[in-house]
Amino acid sequence: AVVSTQSTGGIIALLGNLILILTKGNELKNSGTKMNSVTKISTLLLVNLAMSDFLMGVYLIGIAAMERKLNGRYCEESKRWRSSFSCKLFGSICLLSSECSIFMMTLITLHRLISVIFPRKISTLGRRGLIAWYISIVAVWILVLCLAWVPNMHAFQEYFVSEAYYQNNSFFGKGDKKTLQRYAWTYNLSTPNGTSP
Repeated sequence: AVVSTQSTGGIIALLGNLILILTKGNELKNSGTKMNSVTKISTLLLVNLAMSDFLMGVYLIGIAAMERKLNGRYCEESKRWRSSFSCKLFGSICLLSSECSIFMMTLITLHRLISVIFPRKISTLGRRGLIAWYISIVAVWILVLCLAWVPNMHAFQEYFVSEAYYQNNSFFGKGDKKTLQRYAWTYNLSTPNGTSP
């Protein structure tokens, strides 16, 4: 049920956002000087929001596919999956999508606020004003790409751990088998055959 929900959500996100990207992108492309600056910036921000949400659809479908592949074998494949390139890639895509959506919605809110407070100023926005908005959008993408890929960089591997070692985890104690056994049921750490670690 979870897999089908993720797949359905992913397909809807992909198709809905793709339609929006194509229609609004075509509007922007064909508008030339006919579209005023307020509408142009709003449309551009909306297209970028749709692009980031499209990536969430990619993530949902990818996770649903991996869940289907590992169905019934997650405990056996857990360590391999969590330290695999696919897991890192899907994690980065998820982070990229969610952070970019937040920043794009912030820019959309800022644009609407400026439009309400300074309606004349924004409607007569010149070339410099448009370039400032373009730079803001590019800066958001660069920032979120960096944020999404930082955990995968070699320099940060000690900080962002790709595998879980429960014996050396300060919560469970340093190799204390009794502590591990006590928390094994609570945190579902038992081995596939039902024995505690």
